[in-house]
Amino acid sequence: MKKKGQRGINLDRLAVLFCILCLTAAGMDDSGLFASLPDGFLKIVSLGVPAMAVLVFALKSDFSNAFRCVSYLPVLLLPLVIILLSSLIVFCKDLSDFSAVTRGFSKLFFQGVTALVAVSMVYMFGKKAIDYLFYSMVLTNLGIMVTSLRGIGIGSAVRSVVLCIVTFGSNAGDGNYVSRLEINDITFLFGQFLVYYLLFEKKDTRDEKRKCILSCALCVFFLLVGLKRVTFAAVAFVVFLIYPIKKSRTKYPLVFFTGLVFFAFSWFYIWIIREGIFTQLLQTFDIDMMGRDHIWSYVYDYYKISPFFIGNGFESVRVIMRDLVSKGIMKQVYLFHNDFLKMYVETGFWGFALWTGVNYLYYPRFWFKKHGFKEGLLYFALIIYMSVTYLTDNTAFYFWVSVGLRLMPTALAASEEHKTGNDWEPPAPVWIREEVHNLGGDM
Repeated sequence: MKKKGQRGINLDRLAVLFCILCLTAAGMDDSGLFASLPDGFLKIVSLGVPAMAVLVFALKSDFSNAFRCVSYLPVLLLPLVIILLSSLIVFCKDLSDFSAVTRGFSKLFFQGVTALVAVSMVYMFGKKAIDYLFYSMVLTNLGIMVTSLRGIGIGSAVRSVVLCIVTFGSNAGDGNYVSRLEINDITFLFGQFLVYYLLFEKKDTRDEKRKCILSCALCVFFLLVGLKRVTFAAVAFVVFLIYPIKKSRTKYPLVFFTGLVFFAFSWFYIWIIREGIFTQLLQTFDIDMMGRDHIWSYVYDYYKISPFFIGNGFESVRVIMRDLVSKGIMKQVYLFHNDFLKMYVETGFWGFALWTGVNYLYYPRFWFKKHGFKEGLLYFALIIYMSVTYLTDNTAFYFWVSVGLRLMPTALAASEEHKTGNDWEPPAPVWIREEVHNLGGDM
C-alpha cells in the first residue's frame, strides 16, 4: 500500500527525468546525426517540457505557483512583440520576398518556445530548474562528443581534445575531432552557466562549494572543446563588472547607469562600424576579423542612421545577402556575425531603440523592483555576457542561450518568493501601462 504523499514524490521524479530527457534529445539537434532534418526540427521535442508542466498542474493543481509563473510570460515575450510589430510595418509594405516573412515567424515561434520551456521548468522545479537545464546540456554535449567519434579513433580524439585545451583552441584544425564539437548554441550557454555558478550560486557549505567547482570545471571544459574563446573574455568582463556592483552600497543606480552606457554603446557601435572606425581600430592591433568587416559592408546600402529608417524586416539580412549572391557580389550566404547591426538593419531605428531599451533598461528595473537585487543582477550579468558575444557573433536568437537568459532570473525569483512566503497576486489592470510609462521614462 502506498504511503500518503508517495504519488507526489514519484511524479516529481518522473517530471525531472522526463524533462532532462526531452531537453537532452532536443539539444542533439546540434549534432551531425540529424542533418537531413529541417533546421531546428528536433528542438520541437522541448515542447515535452510544457506538456509535462500541464500534467503536473492537472495532478497537483498548484494554482498559486502556476499563476505566478505564467505571469512572467508577457515580460519574457516583450522583445518578441517589439520585433514582430516593427517587422509587420515592413512586411505589410513590401511582401516581394515572402521567405523573409516565413523565416522571421519561424524564428519568433522558436523564441516563444524558449519562454514556454523556461516558465514550465520554473513552475515544476523552482531554482533547481537551473541545475536540471545544466545537467541536460552536459548530457547533450557528452552525447555529441560520443556520436562525433564516427570515423575517428578514441586515441586520436583524446589527442585532439588535449591539444585543443593545451593550445587554448589554436590548433583545432579543420576536419579533426574537436572541429566537430563546435556546437555554437550550447557552447555559449555554458558561458551563461559559468557566470551563474561563479557569481550567484550559493557556496555556504562544503557540498555547495564542491558543486560549484565541478560545475565551473565542466563549463570551462565544454567552452574549450567548443572552440569559443570569446566566451572567456566575456565571462572575465562580466566578473570584472559585476563583482564591484555586488559589493557596492548603491547597487541599483550603478546597474541603471551601466545599462545606460550599454544602451548608448549599442548605437555608438553601429556608427563606428558604418564609418569604418571599428575596422581601423582592430587593424591597429593586428586583430584578424576573418572577413566579418567585409560581410558587414555588404549591407551599407540597406540602412542609414536616421529616425526615419524603419528597417527591412526581421530576418531580412539573409534575404539581402542571398540577393547579393544571385548578383555575383558574394560567393555564398554567410552568417552575419554582428547581432547589434543585424537587429538595426532589420528592425529600424525605433525597433532597435525599443529592443536595446528593454534589454538594458527595462528588464534590470523589472527584476530589481518586482523581485530583488540578486535576480536583477543575475539578469544584468547574463545580458552583459551575451552583449559581448553580440559584437561579433549570431547569439541573440540562439535557442538554448535564450532559454538560459529567460530561465535563470525567473528561477531565482520564483525560489525567493517561495522562501519568503510571499503570495502571488495577479497584476492590476494598470500594471502594463505603468511599466510602459516607466520604460519610456528610463529611455
